[in-house]
Amino acid sequence: MAHPFASVPLGFSVMGTRTLWWGGCAWESFALPLLLKDEPDVLVATRCPACDTPHA
Repeated sequence: MAHPFASVPLGFSVMGTRTLWWGGCAWESFALPLLLKDEPDVLVATRCPACDTPHA
């Protein structure tokens, strides 16, 4: 890990225009858009560990 980036899928994805990043936790995933200045829009997504419902 190189906080807030993770090199393996830990359940929190951040999708840019052409690149997919992984966050180590929810807080790190929400920090990634602030660090990715070249990405105008990103989508942060995960699944609920209790019911497996996707959230974005």
